[in-house]
Amino acid sequence: MRIINTCIVQRVLDSEKSTIIHCVEDTLRIPLAEVLVRRKRDLHWMNSNEIWDGMQVVTHHDRPFMLAHIQPDEVAKWMSLYQEFDETVGFMKTYFYKFSKQESVFSCVQWIIQEQVAWYALVRDGRFVQLRWPQVEYPSIDVFKVNLTHQWIGWALSFLWWVCLAYGGIAHKDIQDHIHVTVPMIWSITTHHDYILAVIHMLQQHGMYVHIQAQDQSFWQSLQIRITDWEILTIFAHRLEHDIHTVMRKKTYESIKKKVLHWLGKQTLDAAFLDTIEFSVLKLLKK
Repeated sequence: MRIINTCIVQRVLDSEKSTIIHCVEDTLRIPLAEVLVRRKRDLHWMNSNEIWDGMQVVTHHDRPFMLAHIQPDEVAKWMSLYQEFDETVGFMKTYFYKFSKQESVFSCVQWIIQEQVAWYALVRDGRFVQLRWPQVEYPSIDVFKVNLTHQWIGWALSFLWWVCLAYGGIAHKDIQDHIHVTVPMIWSITTHHDYILAVIHMLQQHGMYVHIQAQDQSFWQSLQIRITDWEILTIFAHRLEHDIHTVMRKKTYESIKKKVLHWLGKQTLDAAFLDTIEFSVLKLLKK
């Protein structure tokens, strides 16, 4: 047994023949091989070219599960995503454009921001919600557009954490099995569209899967972001000081991982390989 492009493989059938497995979350390319899949709640070895819709490929990511550190300074920079120049004061002002009108959401997000980035505050500015901090001039978001290859998971999660606070309504409810976010792509936000997609793609390369698609609204477009990845949900629940054991997908994951280890343990005496599985992250990618 071995790992090939995150797939758990029993044996390679033809190293010259390439197989592409199109999953909902990712596309896997491996030689023709017997791959570990989950079908109807049971585990099976399936030829990679015979995996059909509805099956889940068990994938392995060579890192432990960690409650990744979300960087407050980077969150603060992302919060500057929507800016407008105020001629009265002579500098850019930052807004949470299309932020929830519910007072309970406003109060909860305000509390979270001040707990984690104490020098920032939300202020109602007429019909809009403004982000203020004690600086003469507000920085441009361009200051942190850096080479993504030099960044780590926590950096990218800082972006996702911000959009979930601003547009995901997570502040006033428990996280159990998903988060849905609608990011308004309008005015200054649209200039960062490609960079936002690149950050999401970076997370996916690390095995943290986020579904994102554009959607037309009445007079503008939005990015619809749906998070069902158990790791991200657990990290965000922890960030909100929720009990991480209430995340339903984490419970499912832990149960499946035990089943995978037990099932593989009956088929191999390779203790080192089983340790590799036990101390790494597994994901189920649906075909």
